Amino acid sequence: HKVIFNIWKGYSDKLSFFVPAVYYFNKESNFYVMDFVRNAVNIQELILKDSFEKHKDILQKVGESLRSYHEKVTPILESHKISFLEDTTIKSVMKSKLGCQFSELYDSLPANSYRILLKDFKASNVLLDNESKIWFIDFQNIYYFAPFYYDLARFTDTIKLFTFLKSPIRYVINKQRINDLVDAFVSGYGEEVSASHLDAARKLHQLEHVYMKRNNKQFLKAFVLNMLYKLKIIE
Repeated sequence: HKVIFNIWKGYSDKLSFFVPAVYYFNKESNFYVMDFVRNAVNIQELILKDSFEKHKDILQKVGESLRSYHEKVTPILESHKISFLEDTTIKSVMKSKLGCQFSELYDSLPANSYRILLKDFKASNVLLDNESKIWFIDFQNIYYFAPFYYDLARFTDTIKLFTFLKSPIRYVINKQRINDLVDAFVSGYGEEVSASHLDAARKLHQLEHVYMKRNNKQFLKAFVLNMLYKLKIIE
């Protein structure tokens, strides 16, 4: 978080998102507190509690913000990059019977799409304050290098998944409106996004998501998640 904050601070006048400052308790501590973002709500909560139509502009702005993150952070951290395939969960997928499928999907993504990822990029980690400013939080491994499509895929899948889990009936009734929100997010990232490559990245993310639950011994959650993805309830 501190590394990303310092990068953001150096480019804050050119970026369309904000990062809270961090303060460590002492030099040896791994624990820190963030600046308080007044009257903020995360995007997932926003989608759940309000009408969908009014949020398209916000989701488009989130897409623009993700792109500006990729563009500014990648050149700075690229010398420290770690292959996405080194992630513990990804290694589990690669060793499984689905490893070949995962590898083929991954190799199908274009070489020129590689960026430094946000990795855990989901709607609950994006805040909107009362001045309509976008804030990014919860930075994990900041050195994973992979196609930017993965961040788009994770954001897309988690919006749909968490909306469904919170209210299945509302999700089914408003499926097209939710798809419209996702489309606004993707369009905000840029016109060059390929639908087929994003679809491949979503399949990658879904495999990883299921295996992450399995690795954490959350077998029931892994089963339910797998069914939701496999039956295309979350599509």
